[in-house]
Amino acid sequence: MILVNWILSLYEILWQFCTEPAFAVTSGTYVYPFQGIIYFFNNSDIWPFYGAIIIPQFLFMLAVYAVMYVAVYPLYALLSFVAFGPFGVVSAFFTVLQYSNMISNFLISVVLMPGARDVVFDAVLSREGQDYVVFQEKLRRKHKKSWKVKITTVKTFLFCKLPEIILLELLILLVGIIPVIVSMGDTTS
Repeated sequence: MILVNWILSLYEILWQFCTEPAFAVTSGTYVYPFQGIIYFFNNSDIWPFYGAIIIPQFLFMLAVYAVMYVAVYPLYALLSFVAFGPFGVVSAFFTVLQYSNMISNFLISVVLMPGARDVVFDAVLSREGQDYVVFQEKLRRKHKKSWKVKITTVKTFLFCKLPEIILLELLILLVGIIPVIVSMGDTTS
């Protein structure tokens, strides 16, 4: 009976996995992101809201990349070289690039994007004749997120998610070092 229940639950999961993409196609929800992009490019009055954060976002991203490559890359490249040989240095470059991108995107989305996103959302609703919704949302959003809440979000990332990522990378490095250790211990020649 347990096996039958397990097979039925597996069947439900697989059925859901197969039908959800089909639902997205038949309902037309895949079109909405493209419509948003087209709307953005057709309405130049909302460009300045995002344009105002491009330079700070770029500088912030460069700072994160510089810190990551100065502080993390040398050690990570060394460990990757020991674990994977010369290709480890190239792998370390792209891995640090990926993590720098992830960290900078997270910090930008917490620090810079909420204000611009709210202003653009309000501008689009006002442009489409939904001023009463904008007014209600402004009343609800009257109290902005304090810097303490933003710092708590960043701390949660740094102390919860980042250690998991580091442990996973160390585990991958340790698995990569196994052939090196085995070849050093093999003295039967």
